[in-house]
This record gives sequence, structure tokens and C-alpha cells, in this order.
Amino acid sequence: MKKFIASLVSVLFVGGSISSANTAFYAADNTGNVLAAFTDEQISRSGVVGDNVSYALYSDGTLILSGEGDTYGYADFDSPLFRVNASKIIVEEGITSIGDGLFNSSPVSEVEFPETLTSIGSFSFQFCDNIKEITIPASVKSIGQYAFSMCTSLETVYVPDSVENIGEGVFNGTKWLKNKLAESGMNIINGILTDASKCSGEVVIPDTVKSIGNKAFFYATDVTSVVIPDSVETIGEYAFDITAFPSPLVSVTMGKSVRSIGKSAFEFCSYIEAIDLPSTLEIIGESAFTRCERLSSISIPDSVTSIGADAFSYCDKIEELTIPASVSEINKDTFRECAALKRITFLNPDCEIYDDALTISNSYIPTAGFKPVYNGVICGYEGSTAQAYAEKYGYTFEALGETSKLGDVNGDGLINAVDASKILVFFAQLQDGSASAAAKDIAVCDVNKDGIINAVDASLVLVYTTVIAEDPTVTLEEFIDSRK
Repeated sequence: MKKFIASLVSVLFVGGSISSANTAFYAADNTGNVLAAFTDEQISRSGVVGDNVSYALYSDGTLILSGEGDTYGYADFDSPLFRVNASKIIVEEGITSIGDGLFNSSPVSEVEFPETLTSIGSFSFQFCDNIKEITIPASVKSIGQYAFSMCTSLETVYVPDSVENIGEGVFNGTKWLKNKLAESGMNIINGILTDASKCSGEVVIPDTVKSIGNKAFFYATDVTSVVIPDSVETIGEYAFDITAFPSPLVSVTMGKSVRSIGKSAFEFCSYIEAIDLPSTLEIIGESAFTRCERLSSISIPDSVTSIGADAFSYCDKIEELTIPASVSEINKDTFRECAALKRITFLNPDCEIYDDALTISNSYIPTAGFKPVYNGVICGYEGSTAQAYAEKYGYTFEALGETSKLGDVNGDGLINAVDASKILVFFAQLQDGSASAAAKDIAVCDVNKDGIINAVDASLVLVYTTVIAEDPTVTLEEFIDSRK
């Protein structure tokens, strides 16, 4: 990788005296071989693009970024280097990031990156039509969205294994991506499915894929079914939300390892009737299933801890849902205007429900004040937030029973080693299938509120008994919170 060194290299003797000299900038490789030299007089333009980063554009079209650390990011074509008339860009060693939009729309044809670079920002080289080849150094971990999009001449790309995060549309409109999609209909970079726009019909995602990128199927307007392998852990934002809605997607087979479903991942997938969410799932993003109008069969696993706003809004066929004890908050419009919803059960007595009648509703009729309507039942424990929400908005509430005391498995009013032992026995029964966890069991035995009853809960109870031996005023909830 080339390195650029500035040094005073000459003085002019005039009439036996020393006059001021021009500063010369030498371009050298790592072995010290001089590749090019420039003087101050050859600088046609210069400026600052970072707290410790400056640039100089030379008369031959070479643009040099020098300094240390990150460059600034720019929006709306505000970069001082937007459309900069450079033929070659050299980023010096020491610079760690190229900010958003920095070189957007430049006629540059050659770019050299340093081995200190860790990230390339969004839109940073977008519309650089003359670039034919890009080599990303092994130090880079992240490439932002549309970073090289519409680089229409780009046909050779090297992306190292170090890159872990790739934004949507990074190589859209390039010859390189066109050739990749022609091979298999999809583009996979380091286990990330970035683009499946040329897929159609029944699609089986390869088991080399670990993540489905943002908008991966956005232009795949003819895909009818997708099989997601067990290797996939994350599904990105708008992954299956396509340009022409509603999506023709009818069937989705979800892998057993998915941990998060991103914002609007299945939005407008109106023909999906059922989807099996895996027991590994933790996060359901904002609007993840909004307007899945035929979705009628879905169960939220106990592993889920977060459900985003609008996640199931306008899902007209869902009739019943159970929100596991692991979920602590229901956000705005999560179950808005779910026309067929008859029963929703909350197993966490302290689950915060967004304070608006539309959060759980069947319709929003244009009467005086446009009053939300919910004709179903809200189920929860006596004294729970679910009961308070239902009563505030005049919805029907059905009690599951009094809220049991966390950790007091045998109901004797004490939390001790006996309760820990009973949790272990119950855990063993759950494992061999001789018992199943009812709502009350989860509320009492799931001590750390992770949605799972296991030996960890029993262990926490035992540790807690040693704590209250010293200070009997400490509650189990306070003890658990102190360990987070």
C-alpha cells in the first residue's frame, strides 16, 4: 500500500543567499520507492474533510487524502469533493474511514485504499462511472449502503473476509453485480445474501448464508416461496418487501437459528397464511409483518424479548395471540386494526403496553373522534398492566388468576432451596415432555424472565437465598435487576 510523505527537499541559492523553497510531496510505496512527486504550485485545490484529515487535488488529476482518523460524512451532495474532477484518488495510511457521500459523482477511474481503513460510508463512491476495479483492503469491516452503486463501469471487485456488514444496494448498477446475478440469481458476500433480485418461483437459500441483507428480495417480483436454512441468524430490513406489492410470496419456511427479523421484513406479504417462528427468535422488528392480510397462523415463541411498533398491524386474519413473559413492552400500533383478533393474552404482568386505544384494535371507525374499536378479549393477571390497559379503554378483560410471587414455586410465601429444587424438577419434566409450561408456571419459575425455564433459574434462586440471609429486605426482582 502506498504511503505519502511530505518533506522540504530543495533550496534555491540566488546571489549566494538562500531563498524560500517549494514543498515537495513524494508518493512512495512501503519500501520507500518514489512513485510520484508534487509541489505546492501543482495544488489546484485543497481543504479539510475530517478533524485530522485534509485533501489536496493536484493539476494532473490526482487527489490525495492525508492525516489520521475518520473523514466527515455528508448528506444531500454537500461534500466539498462532490463531483470533484479527479482521475485518481489515493487515501493515505492513517485514515480509518471514508465518510458518507465523500466522493459521490466523481469522474475518478482509480482508487487506492490504505490498510488502516475500517469502513467505507454510504453513497461514498456512488455514480463514479469510470471506476473499473476496486480492491477493498483486509482491514475493512463495514461498507455502507449504495457505496459503489451506479459505478456503471465497475466489473472487478475484491471484498475480503474481514467485511462483516454490507449495506443495501452497495453494488447496484455495476457490471460486476450484473454478472454475479446472471450466475445464480443471487449475490452472496461473506455469508450475507445481498441481492436476490433475479430469483423467481421457489427459492432455496444456500446454507452458506448467515444473514439475509436489507432489501435482498426487493426486486424479486416473481418469487413464490422461500426456504430459509438453519444457517441464517438475521433477516434484514425490508428483506422480502418488494417494489410491486402485494408480494406474490405464498410460503416461507423459517430456519431454526433466526434471532432477529428486521423492520418491514415481510411487509405487504399479503399471501402468506402461516409462518413458523423458531425458538431462537429474540427480536421482531418494527412493521415486520404489517399488512400480511392473510396471515392467520403465527405463534410468538418464549424466546422473543422485543416486538416493534406496527409489527402485526393490519393482519386481518389473526384471531389469537399469546405474548410471552419474556416481552416487556408493546410499542405503538403493534396490533392496530387486526380485524379478526378475538383474544390476546399477556403472560408478563408488568408488560408495558403503549398508551393508545389503537395499540390493540379491530378497526378505526369514522364516528365522532374516529374511535378505535376492539371487540375481543384481553387476558392477563389480576392487577397487571394488561388489565389496566383494558379497563382504561373499555375493552373486555379476562383474568388468568392472581399474579403469583416470582420464585415462590410451592406457594408457601417463602423463596428458598425448596423452590430451587422444584424448578429443577419441572425443568427436567419439560425436557422429557412429561410436562408443559402454563402461563402461571412461567410467571413463577422463569426467574430471570428470559422466557425459558431451566437450571439457570434454579441457580439464581439459590444465590438469592444467600443474599436475603444478609439482607431480608431485598426482593428477588431487585436481586435479578442488580445482576443485569
